[in-house]
Amino acid sequence: MERRKRRTFTEEFKAEAVRLAQESGKSLPQVAKDLDLTESALRQWVQHAERSEAPVGPEALSQAEREELHQLRRENRQLMMERDFLKKPQPSSRRRARSEVRVHPSAEGALPGGVPV
Repeated sequence: MERRKRRTFTEEFKAEAVRLAQESGKSLPQVAKDLDLTESALRQWVQHAERSEAPVGPEALSQAEREELHQLRRENRQLMMERDFLKKPQPSSRRRARSEVRVHPSAEGALPGGVPV
């Protein structure tokens, strides 16, 4: 038996094949034969569609929910990095150590408020 050349199919074609398999009332092998597909390929497409559309358990997510979760996690990571950056102490000219305080030459020998000593 000669091996079939590998083909690629668009997402629209796969979705239509899955819809036919689920709604036509025909058996899966018959739908695969009608569309000139292998039964295993069509079975995988159907299983993938069922997993992504209908969550099985309380923790299962649909494909759309997984994509949204991925996007929200990425945004959350970005916001946390920005927050952490803003929390870091920034160098400030107002907060100098006492040893760094510069005294104006005209204020030498004067008390606070400009009163001479």
